[in-house]
Amino acid sequence: IFLAAPQSLSGGTFVVDRLIVYPILTALLWLATARYTPFVRRILQWSFGGLAILLVVLHVPRVAILNRYYKEYVSLFDGVPAGATVLPLALSNYATDPNGLLIAVRVLPLLHASGYAAVGRGFLDLSDYEGHLDYFPLRWRENLDPYLVVGNIGERSPILDLRAYRKRGEGRLDYVAIWNNWGAMLLPQSYSMIFSQLETDFRLVDRSRPNGYGKLYRSAR
Repeated sequence: IFLAAPQSLSGGTFVVDRLIVYPILTALLWLATARYTPFVRRILQWSFGGLAILLVVLHVPRVAILNRYYKEYVSLFDGVPAGATVLPLALSNYATDPNGLLIAVRVLPLLHASGYAAVGRGFLDLSDYEGHLDYFPLRWRENLDPYLVVGNIGERSPILDLRAYRKRGEGRLDYVAIWNNWGAMLLPQSYSMIFSQLETDFRLVDRSRPNGYGKLYRSAR
């Protein structure tokens, strides 16, 4: 199943990454049923222990870099008041530095990081995809669902109408947060549509600290 599984299925993604733990656990259970001499047992213990340590050593430097990016990302929302509505847009969900080099390859470490800031500061995160799906406990009201009103926020190059709530006369979009502008993977139509609306209907009010990799825009109306 693991080898044949697709990367996405029935609305869920990262299927292979979610399944990878099962072959490992199955292999461990299989190894545990065999009989070993004391020498072979020690060899296996040292081998698997050494492999675990090696993986930690390989990942710790990247995790330390990603932690700095995460802290900067969260700092972007320091000035957002409780109760505000915020649309966080990561123009590239891959973690890249300003030179375009990938920091993380298979994971998207900042994809939902805005949720931590939302919980800590008490604002409403309009990028929460769970409220758009019918198998999570909380649902957006259909007439205010940002995935229906503003656009498909979860797509790689979404076509978004940042004025949609104002046009409808219900709901509001107070802030738009932009992250990773240098690594933007948007199609030209999507990119120009988003930034033309930001220029006319929003004002730049803050940048992430200390490097300014993220920008926070507040509605001008």
